[in-house]
Amino acid sequence: MMPERILCPKCSRPIRSLKQYHYCEQKEISELFTQKDPALYLLYLKLEAAVKDWQDVAFSASKTCIVFAAARTFLVVKPMKNALDLSFMLPETREGFPIYKTSMYGKRHEHYIRLYDEEDLSPDVIDLLRLSHELAM
Repeated sequence: MMPERILCPKCSRPIRSLKQYHYCEQKEISELFTQKDPALYLLYLKLEAAVKDWQDVAFSASKTCIVFAAARTFLVVKPMKNALDLSFMLPETREGFPIYKTSMYGKRHEHYIRLYDEEDLSPDVIDLLRLSHELAM
């Protein structure tokens, strides 16, 4: 059973408890894409559409990224000048393309992928993000 989602009374971001640290400022997702390649925002919207209807997904803009959470964060999307930098957790380390970096975060394995265009948002990438979502549940 999912814990009830709490919204921060100041910024309306979804959080697990009122004591949880977070970037407490209202920011529109589109603001993170100013002075970036315009195609990047369209790529982000395709990514958002692919994951937003999964069970209990909430997402919001932080100072420099978009955070997707279910019971816990399962995806962080950081818009760069010409790419979307994605970080997500998996129960074990995976190597090889499209993953360019991994690191340990507690007992979980953080993975990084960069999306440059719509072709990079492949079914394999969506499957990895779905695994991260399942782990977060």
